[in-house]
Amino acid sequence: MTTVANGSQTRLYYIQEEIDGTIPATTPQFKPIRFNTSGMSRETVQIDSNEINPARQRPVSRQGTYHVTGEIVGEMSFGSHEDLFLAALQAAAFASQVTVTAATISAAAVDNSYSDSGSGFGSFVVGMAVKVTGFTGNAVNNIAYGVIETAAAGKITIAAPYGDVIVDEAIGDTVTIAEFGDSAIVGSTIPTFAVVEYHSDIDQAYVYRNCQVNGFTLAAPIDAAALLTFPVVGLSAEEYTFPGDETFAAATATDMIVTTQGGFWEGGDAINYLTDYNLTVTNNQEPLKVLFQRAAYAIQNGRFTASGSMTALLPDGTLFAKYLNETATDHLVHLTEAGASYWFRLPSVRYTQADKAVAGEGAILPSYTISAGYDGVSGSTLQFYKSV
Repeated sequence: MTTVANGSQTRLYYIQEEIDGTIPATTPQFKPIRFNTSGMSRETVQIDSNEINPARQRPVSRQGTYHVTGEIVGEMSFGSHEDLFLAALQAAAFASQVTVTAATISAAAVDNSYSDSGSGFGSFVVGMAVKVTGFTGNAVNNIAYGVIETAAAGKITIAAPYGDVIVDEAIGDTVTIAEFGDSAIVGSTIPTFAVVEYHSDIDQAYVYRNCQVNGFTLAAPIDAAALLTFPVVGLSAEEYTFPGDETFAAATATDMIVTTQGGFWEGGDAINYLTDYNLTVTNNQEPLKVLFQRAAYAIQNGRFTASGSMTALLPDGTLFAKYLNETATDHLVHLTEAGASYWFRLPSVRYTQADKAVAGEGAILPSYTISAGYDGVSGSTLQFYKSV
């Protein structure tokens, strides 16, 4: 019986390339990509002839320059796509979570501050997102979301409106002030990967070389898995034969992250009436073509941008007023599964468009267009945190 390739028998792997853009020659270790669909392909320019001939028919076309393009789509699960997230942000690595626990921490309402008589705040920096726990005398000093406005070893202040709830409290409780998790921000480290597509049912493999991750899209609808899309751009594609001494890392076994768990903060306030949230970040990368070479010469890096959309119920006019008044705000999106968490923070957001149509009876669902920018304080258009 003839066997044909079936999507259920397709496997995707990746490996970071050597400095010269090649796959390691000996014992390469490939990492699996958990995915739903893949659109990786070689995009080739078709060159047509305009020659006129007596037969009144066009000569056969030729292939021109080419590059790799496509998207890898998968369900978010903890620990499964972190290399791709880092590549999308062009971040070299996650920075370890900053956390301080001490019985020497007090709170002051006059300037929305926390002080440590033990001067243990030296690792906190301006723009860092933190949470505070442990105050028992005045529980309002425990804040689920705050942003550091000034930082010194003995004192940090929390920007408004996040710190507006702080009241005076003396030293006495064992208090923890912690960054949301290990953090990654937008950088300029650009790894290249070889992506291997293997059809195990027909024992055929293809490799897409010199690939870069051109951003990601997060889609978080109701009653669904949080869905990730990673656009990829690369230089070339070809058939591939595994060398024989390769190894394959084990895939993660974590459950998909669903949107019934987590939370959303807008301008420091917990919002519990969102119905859909979508975030797209891109490096705006483009292949560069040159004469006398078919494969793309290089990939040009562009400006990092972040944008998106969301819909929400309308319990009051707070969100829509921010659109009408072009009020700056920030977003914190929390997705979690089995105690492990991802946090996406956009420190500088405006709603550039909104639609509050009344489509008849039923709940009104305003939709908002999100535009995020670089605020010059946090150091990044997007802050990405992970915590276990």
